[in-house]
Amino acid sequence: MNNKMVKVLELYFDKNMKPVDIAKELNVSKSAITQILQKDSRYENEKNRRKQENKIKHSEETKDYIKRQRKINQFFNKVDDLVLKNIHNQDAIELSTHSTMSNETLRRWCSSMYIYNKEKNRYEFDTKSSLKPADFPMYIKV
Repeated sequence: MNNKMVKVLELYFDKNMKPVDIAKELNVSKSAITQILQKDSRYENEKNRRKQENKIKHSEETKDYIKRQRKINQFFNKVDDLVLKNIHNQDAIELSTHSTMSNETLRRWCSSMYIYNKEKNRYEFDTKSSLKPADFPMYIKV
């Protein structure tokens, strides 16, 4: 065996380098490195061992990635839930009072039902989009 073949086998089996890296280090083509390695009886076993290691490593990395993504999603879901819970609590407090609701509060709660009229400087009930309940005012002055 010549010196280059010994070096290739040493780098692959002893130092666990990839054929691509060996080819770069020795300034030889990857196919030449693979041809040298295929002549060695240990090559197939080593190749299969590395495949199994990479398969396990890839599986673990995928699991870690999924866990990280789930944690990120849980964080954002918690934030969204907190915001919605605060809004719900605020709404419950406003609606649970025993006093009557002011016209302005009613207008804010039913903003899609009232349209602002600039000429008269007031909000008017939109009869085109919905039917007006009896206890809703027809217009609300600003």
